[in-house]
Amino acid sequence: MTSSQRSVERLIHTPAARVSGVLTDVDQHPLIDGSGMVKGRAKGPAPLVLDSRFTMGMAMSGFPYRTTNHVVEYAPDRLIGRGSTPDHMEKAMTATLERLAALVEG
Repeated sequence: MTSSQRSVERLIHTPAARVSGVLTDVDQHPLIDGSGMVKGRAKGPAPLVLDSRFTMGMAMSGFPYRTTNHVVEYAPDRLIGRGSTPDHMEKAMTATLERLAALVEG
């Protein structure tokens, strides 16, 4: 991992396929967003796989914008990685993992 990359971890007690199903379904991303910045539905292929691109409506400090995301790592039911992660997003990523766990462990 380079100095510009960030990582957070959380153990989620459910089969990997269930977690993967949520992460590869762009329609479920607003449900797990821990940043509070995702607005509206994402647009892109389903399910996401390596090299998929999708867009999401976002808002920061009341200013709307769209972001394009690119799946750069993927292994079915094991790994999905996308885009870059600024330093200030670690707290949001941790919150996202908490929301993901609540969604799939219940």
